[in-house]
Amino acid sequence: MDKILEKWAKTISMETGKSPNVMLYGLKVLVNTLGSYTLLVIISLALNMPYILILAITYSSLRIISGGAHASTSLRCIVLGTIIFIVLGFVTRLLFLEPGLSLSIHYFLIVFLIGCIIVYLYAPHKYSGRTYTEKKILKLRILSFLYLAVWLAIAIWLSGTENEMAHLIVTASAVGLTWQLVTLTPAGSKLFLALEGLLFQGGVSK
Repeated sequence: MDKILEKWAKTISMETGKSPNVMLYGLKVLVNTLGSYTLLVIISLALNMPYILILAITYSSLRIISGGAHASTSLRCIVLGTIIFIVLGFVTRLLFLEPGLSLSIHYFLIVFLIGCIIVYLYAPHKYSGRTYTEKKILKLRILSFLYLAVWLAIAIWLSGTENEMAHLIVTASAVGLTWQLVTLTPAGSKLFLALEGLLFQGGVSK
């Protein structure tokens, strides 16, 4: 799969004049996203846990802007990402069903503040093969900050309603956002690669 994507990236690069590394990264993101979401739709419906899609969308939408840890191949990324989302889905259900564990506005504020610090320090994630100008880094950081601010506003609004579905959605979203922020940090990247190593017996650092 990766070799095919590399050929496509080179072809697109020749036609557009853009960096083949940038094209390859974009193609990998596209393939990983389509593959992961196809699996997630099937599995989330089978498990009667459609809110897995909410946490996945929250995770991947910020990831597009800020970047994040990657597995060594596209297929591994799809499989590992799907497994992680399923686990996070069960975490979401536990947090939602257990009154003592339910997330509050205080948690959302903490995630927002810590998230801003993580974005400032580590975004965009230094994925292998990608280089950024200072202007591009500033742009991606600003977009990440705006994303966090919009997410916080929506989370506070949904948590203030009496609708249980809204509470479930914001809980799933908070779990997905938390995991994305974790993967931006050096420790989170190492954890991601360690999970890949456990699952596939040998991950490659990105």
